[in-house]
Amino acid sequence: MKSVHYLVRPAFGEFGLVYPTELTVENYQAFGGFFLMGSEEDSPVEEYIFHAIYGEKFVKTTAIRYLNSKSFFRIEVENIGVFIFFAQPMSKKLPYIGSNDNLRGLFAIRRFRSWKPYALDQACREHAFYFIGTSPRTK
Repeated sequence: MKSVHYLVRPAFGEFGLVYPTELTVENYQAFGGFFLMGSEEDSPVEEYIFHAIYGEKFVKTTAIRYLNSKSFFRIEVENIGVFIFFAQPMSKKLPYIGSNDNLRGLFAIRRFRSWKPYALDQACREHAFYFIGTSPRTK
């Protein structure tokens, strides 16, 4: 099953995305996002693994695409609730330019965004729950 990845843009306008741990400029910080990866012509698949933290535990959730939808996904987390995410089309598909062989040659085909950010923020505050996505540290 494919995963939702957490990626950032590297410093100095390089065109593409990397994992935060692959940033090469010391003390550089970048705003990242969750992305669905694939070839330039790919569409989102039916399910994605979406890593999260619940309290102090690492958990794997599953984002399941709604029937007859290309862009909306549902994630149910026991004892917390249901989250809706939107796989936002991108005007330019950004290539992965880092060193991870598993992503080499792939592009960010969609940005994965919470449909109801307030509900997600509430879950963070009330349950110490947050999504982290896939990175070299979450395998």
